[in-house]
Amino acid sequence: MRPVRFACLALCTVLAMTGPALAAGDAARGKVVAQVRCSPCHHLDSAARNIGPSLLGIYGRVPSIDGVPFARWDAAAL
Repeated sequence: MRPVRFACLALCTVLAMTGPALAAGDAARGKVVAQVRCSPCHHLDSAARNIGPSLLGIYGRVPSIDGVPFARWDAAAL
């Protein structure tokens, strides 16, 4: 696995595991966290690809990277 891809996978995994705890169910806070932490590499509101894949419509989608510990991006994963 390329180092950049591994770093992205590691960061996304950590954010996926800590995101719910940090946001604590606060949608406004979650939006700010996503804009600050995710948008440098991912588009949040378009299907265009940035460094990482678009996160538009990610809920319910199957992860496209090998090694993601979730079968789907759902409430438990996000």
